[in-house]
Amino acid sequence: MASDATILVIGTFDTKSDELAYLREQIESQGAAAICMDVSVLGDAAIPVEIDKHEVASAAGSSIAEAAAAGDENSAMQIMARGASTLSSQLQAEGRIDAMVALGGTMGTDLALDCARVLPTGVPKVIVSTAEQPVPLGAQPGGRKCCRRGAHGGAAGRRPAGHRHDQPRQFLLVVYETSEAGA
Repeated sequence: MASDATILVIGTFDTKSDELAYLREQIESQGAAAICMDVSVLGDAAIPVEIDKHEVASAAGSSIAEAAAAGDENSAMQIMARGASTLSSQLQAEGRIDAMVALGGTMGTDLALDCARVLPTGVPKVIVSTAEQPVPLGAQPGGRKCCRRGAHGGAAGRRPAGHRHDQPRQFLLVVYETSEAGA
């Protein structure tokens, strides 16, 4: 399958590099290109990325040192979310990306939603989350809606009978747009 599409892959490449590398491989195996953006704060990306954490922090008017010294993970991720959102919007405006996919836990999902919100209607946005309840679902700003599907079935991600409780749940959060009139 040949494609001219370029997909922005967002995540913490220090802790989720295996999953993000797999995502990149799958995108490229379908003939599309991937631009990887690392939003890690403390660790270094375990694989090469096109946009490193220093560029992300800089796009927020900050630095990795400032993010790490912020005092708590939430403050650090807010810096990275501002930078990632700025870069996502810039890449799309320059015609360098056609879609985005992000992978993260609770804070990574929140950051990914910030990135999705700055992209215009019609640009595909997919967020894979390991968070139990990543965000309030339903209507989002700009006529966007979210739908959460559990990897173990059901819209609420309920575990099937016999599922061990020590096995993590994974959720796929798909952000899709509706017209303002249909929102």
